[in-house]
Amino acid sequence: MSVEHRRGQPWPQDGGQAGALIRARDWSTTPLGVPTSWPRGLRSAVDLILRASVPMVLGWEPPGFLVGNDAASALTGVDPSDLIGSRLAEVWPELVEHAADPLGAALAGRATELSGVTLWPARTRLDLACSPLVDEGDGPAGMLIILREASPATSQMSDRDQAGVSELRRQIRNTLGVTRAVVRRSIQTSDTLEDLALHLDGRLDAIARVQSIFSSASAADADLSLVVAEELLALQIREDERVTLTGPDIRLPQRLGERLGLAIHELATNAIKYGALAMPSGRIAISWRVDEAIARRLVLTWKESGGLTQVGAPRRSGFGSELLLKTLPYEIKAEVSWDVEPTGLRCVIALPLGAAQARSASAT
Repeated sequence: MSVEHRRGQPWPQDGGQAGALIRARDWSTTPLGVPTSWPRGLRSAVDLILRASVPMVLGWEPPGFLVGNDAASALTGVDPSDLIGSRLAEVWPELVEHAADPLGAALAGRATELSGVTLWPARTRLDLACSPLVDEGDGPAGMLIILREASPATSQMSDRDQAGVSELRRQIRNTLGVTRAVVRRSIQTSDTLEDLALHLDGRLDAIARVQSIFSSASAADADLSLVVAEELLALQIREDERVTLTGPDIRLPQRLGERLGLAIHELATNAIKYGALAMPSGRIAISWRVDEAIARRLVLTWKESGGLTQVGAPRRSGFGSELLLKTLPYEIKAEVSWDVEPTGLRCVIALPLGAAQARSASAT
């Protein structure tokens, strides 16, 4: 994908305060040289993070020259000018000295996940998902960091709290793994930089929304209807005469909630662009039930009608199709089918429920 700036226009063309600092800086005096000579992989990554609302920072080659977006500056408290062109060791020596060596790991082609890291100057505890960036030769040349505020945990714990904290740490590692996988597959399945920036931002926001639901809940699970409704509402899809939600009360653990939230996000995005919501007459019926006959399964059905039918299913080479047909079956043992019927797309996701969630559903 090309990220060359348009003739007569400075690069990057947007990016808020971070973008303005990149345009204003004299890069000829730095080891990176002028931006027009930067490797395409570096320029692509810079365009990506500047367009994203999710906090992101990249470090390019040893010793990790940094470029961060405005969201990263706001979260960490680092002045935007210090996140543009500075070395990693100058801004966050704690990351250079960290036992996991995230930059070294990225340059060796490995991803790392750091939980509860405290960074200068805000001293906010953060979770970091660090992924390799590649150059034109497809070799590791830098590191992309996605930052999020860590889930709160008490500093003093009783023995009874230890199990809960261990579960919290497991959930954090799980979420960082999901985030890293979403970034990697979004890069691999995007045709253009604009497509990557638009869809990656939405997918990371989908993960964050599910995280918000679980962090605000008093229990370790959350209501399925809330997970579905939040993903739809984020895309300005409201439950009304065009979109209906029906089903019993079902509590989902975080692992299932994250995956189903992403699936609903992909189906809804597809419906807006190609399916029922691309036409004024389109309708979507989302329903779920518990199938007690086969190992207590949750069966969720997404049924579109009155919209486009020729391109109603996600591209088989795209992120959405891989999520539905490969990731969900592999990670949560789901069985997924979709069919473009004469009236519209019909997608069914069936997955096994744990005993607690199944009992809750069958009791309602």
